[in-house]
Amino acid sequence: MQNIYLHLWIFNYGYSLKKKKEILNLLELTPVRNRESITDEAGFVKILEPKFTNKILVKHLVPRLKSKFIKIKLDKMGSETWNLMNGEDNVEIICKKLREKFGTEMLQIEERVTKFISELHIHDVVKFKEIN
Repeated sequence: MQNIYLHLWIFNYGYSLKKKKEILNLLELTPVRNRESITDEAGFVKILEPKFTNKILVKHLVPRLKSKFIKIKLDKMGSETWNLMNGEDNVEIICKKLREKFGTEMLQIEERVTKFISELHIHDVVKFKEIN
């Protein structure tokens, strides 16, 4: 099995600013949801992303809006992946559960799931339990 790694840049502040690259195996990390979500009648998940995070805009603009969230719709496999991110199972276990459920319908499970979770992590939709 090919290992998939998440590259993190850690900035050390002190007398000098240094960049230190830390490489972690993404399959060993445990994703934790950082956003609320809703599920529609068909079983598809919609992630609720706040429209504004600026405190001034939230205070003055959000009360005038219909909804304070942008709804990000996930497909069948994305919804199932989101539901499996319970904060206890690591990415490798999530991939195994998806393989059991979808079988040959979902090709290259590890690559697809790690790319999906990496994108969610970049946009702060999920965090990893092992990373502060």
